[in-house]
Amino acid sequence: MTSNATSIVCAGCGFVVAPAEPYPFRCPNAIPGDDVDHVLVRELDPAHVGFPQGDEANPYVRYRELCLVALIMDEHEPFPDNWIYLHDPGTRAGRVQNFGAWSESMVVPGTTCLGV
Repeated sequence: MTSNATSIVCAGCGFVVAPAEPYPFRCPNAIPGDDVDHVLVRELDPAHVGFPQGDEANPYVRYRELCLVALIMDEHEPFPDNWIYLHDPGTRAGRVQNFGAWSESMVVPGTTCLGV
């Protein structure tokens, strides 16, 4: 194992790619017809990664107050705009997005998706 926090390993046979190899495209142990899936994957070495010390419960969760709710509707066009802003100070949402108005390829034909 290397001294890096990550390494590239073959998921099929466990071969570890040398850290100096700049572009590992395939496992050198792959043989046509061997029925082993020689896929190169990046593995994280937990011994080299530390959790940040601080007063925050989980510093990796930066946007914990952001929640997107998506409502898929059978109505093709509930409103023609891409979004509608909500100006009520008592509402904890900024706008309602109409993803179907953004692009027809973002929704199933005959439906739309509203995001709040």
